Amino acid sequence: MTVWMLFKSVGNICFLKYLHHNDTKRLSWQQYKENAA
Repeated sequence: MTVWMLFKSVGNICFLKYLHHNDTKRLSWQQYKENAA
């Protein structure tokens, strides 16, 4: 396993976590609007 592959896999994991975090924020915002409505 090369350093480049290791770097890429770590970057992918960070990217997926970032996307998931954005999804949960958006979902909680939708729920908040629905509860307020």
